[in-house]
Amino acid sequence: MQLPLARGDPDGRAAAASINAAGAHVLVDLLGFLPIAGPTAARALAHRPAPVLLSVQSFHGAMGDDWIDWALVDAVAVPPDFAGHHDERLLMVRVRLVRGEGRGVST
Repeated sequence: MQLPLARGDPDGRAAAASINAAGAHVLVDLLGFLPIAGPTAARALAHRPAPVLLSVQSFHGAMGDDWIDWALVDAVAVPPDFAGHHDERLLMVRVRLVRGEGRGVST
């Protein structure tokens, strides 16, 4: 399901209600705070439209709030020494998820 964002929904309540009405059990956020997502996407997630929120981001860093339950990360995006700085619970994978410095997506 694609997040139903609308310009007339600045706080994301309508999008969150639509997701909740669809009965989503797990909502996966692929964009985080990237400009393409716009501010409404993160605001909709803050209303907890599904019981479990999972972040799979294409950038290094946390969402910075406790409304995202889990983050799918790798050791490059979140080195073990930095894991304690995330509000999300971390699902660490062995493949590389984040592209950077000319290297591929997985190693």
